[in-house]
Amino acid sequence: MTTPADIDRTRDNLPASTGFTEIVGGVHAYFGDYGEQPGDGQPAIDRSVATAEISAAAVNFVDGLGGTRPGG
Repeated sequence: MTTPADIDRTRDNLPASTGFTEIVGGVHAYFGDYGEQPGDGQPAIDRSVATAEISAAAVNFVDGLGGTRPGG
């Protein structure tokens, strides 16, 4: 897990083209199906909303890689 402060502090270690997607109100446990994680806190959005945002961000990332997808 990381925090916004950690990300800001280490952002320069990544390529300038690095993109970030924040799932506002989400918690770490929403990125998998493994239950609550230490330090998660209380989510401010429903899991289904977070899952949809995470899925859309992942598809956008893969689409940005170029190439073709099977069936696409």
